Amino acid sequence: MSAATERAQAVWETRKKMREMCPDEKWPNLIKESIFRGKNRELIPNAFSLSDQKTGQTYSFVTSEYEVLLHEEVASTLYDAIDALKDKWPDYKIKHEFLQGGAKYIAKVEFLSDQKPVKMGDPVAPFITIRNSYDKTWARDVTFGATQLVCTNGLVRPVESGRNRQKHITGSTVGQMSEIIEQYLTEDFPGVIETWKNWSGIKVTMEEAAELFDKMPFSISEVDKMQNMKLMGDNKTILQLVEGQTATVWDINRVATQYLTHEVKSPMRTLVDTEKVSRILTQKY
Repeated sequence: MSAATERAQAVWETRKKMREMCPDEKWPNLIKESIFRGKNRELIPNAFSLSDQKTGQTYSFVTSEYEVLLHEEVASTLYDAIDALKDKWPDYKIKHEFLQGGAKYIAKVEFLSDQKPVKMGDPVAPFITIRNSYDKTWARDVTFGATQLVCTNGLVRPVESGRNRQKHITGSTVGQMSEIIEQYLTEDFPGVIETWKNWSGIKVTMEEAAELFDKMPFSISEVDKMQNMKLMGDNKTILQLVEGQTATVWDINRVATQYLTHEVKSPMRTLVDTEKVSRILTQKY
């Protein structure tokens, strides 16, 4: 059996495995087809389209050198890596998300057995996300963050100066994936908690809050909505906290991510702008 045949067989088995494990997920039926042009349907050499056989949606155009990585392969690597760590982190939850008709895929794993408080009554649980795309906009990579459990906000890990927050893991093995996850949970996440605890101790004035909101990716009307939106867990608005001189940088982070998580309808915008908010706060604090 040739290497190409072995690869195709392994891919097919992985695809079958994940679809049996997660039958309710909307896995695209990816196909790679030759491209023709003109009325005579002249074959364009070394050019192919990637599309969903079920819907007909075209994701991208590639050459024969482009190696397709199925969303199911990414998910399988993640599942096997998590399984290898289950003795240390037995309580976890995996969520799949398909964006733009399946062109983009995100798998998110929340580790509920590793909850830590940022402040009293405000616990967070670490998560990792792994991404893949058929439209060539994302290389497969892993990002990190935590879920604020009182309101399910998806908080992105603060960007550390001089450090790459995203890890490009093309071609990674299950063992390498396990190492990446374990490093975040044991070494990086405690530092993230300390950063957020530090934010919870930094008070912000009305002027400072306005300056922060002005730098964030929100319109004037959205800022107005956020300022008058009650924070889950506090039942107070950020304006009330500021006026009472109890508002902190952590509260600014909370209200921004709460708005992005619960009010914004575009998953892509939520994803991108949550990272922007984290970057803005990290640069200043």
